[in-house]
Amino acid sequence: MMDDAPDFGLDVSGLAFNLEQLEAELKAAGIPVNGLTLHGPSRTNPTPPGTTPDPALPPGTKLWTHAADGSPLELPPEAMAIVQAHIPA
Repeated sequence: MMDDAPDFGLDVSGLAFNLEQLEAELKAAGIPVNGLTLHGPSRTNPTPPGTTPDPALPPGTKLWTHAADGSPLELPPEAMAIVQAHIPA
C-alpha cells in the first residue's frame, strides 16, 4: 500500500475494473481523465485451487485520476455513475 495516497477518491469497494476501458468510458462521457489509480487494502484471502479469483475490489478501495504534473486529482462526482455502470471486458 502506498503511504502517500490522498485522502480522497471514489469509493469503488466491491466493484471490478478494466482500467483502460473505464478511462475511455469516462473520457467518452466528457469527464477529464489523465490515467486512473486504484488504492486500497491488499486481498488477504488466497484463491482456492480450481476456482476463479473474485475480481471485486476489497472494502476501502479508492479510485482517482491525475493532474498533468502527475499529482493525484479527485474525479468529479458525476464520474461515479460511469464507474458503477462499467462492465469490464
